[in-house]
Amino acid sequence: AWVLLTGSFISSLILSTKKIWSRNKANLIIALIMLSLAISVVDYFWIYTPLESMITPAGSPRPAQFHHYHQASKYINSVNILLALIAAILVNGPLLSRMPTSSDADGSVTNVK
Repeated sequence: AWVLLTGSFISSLILSTKKIWSRNKANLIIALIMLSLAISVVDYFWIYTPLESMITPAGSPRPAQFHHYHQASKYINSVNILLALIAAILVNGPLLSRMPTSSDADGSVTNVK
């Protein structure tokens, strides 16, 4: 997941320079990916790491906080997936439509008599 999120972030930065999206759409996509990355970092250090230590070694009894951490992990992961889904929908949505220039109109097939 880290590789995919980092790749998505770098790709969105590169694609935002290509002017295929409006500035607002590009900023929103980048913000969603950055938020997803930030949530992943928080989840790893404050949820996943303590949760992992609670279940190690395998078969050991789980402490009382296990259920709380497990629920928090489920909710955080759901939010993360939702943010990634929204970013993916925006990325794959329609591109900016280019207004035809006079040189485009002169050479188009529709203007041939």
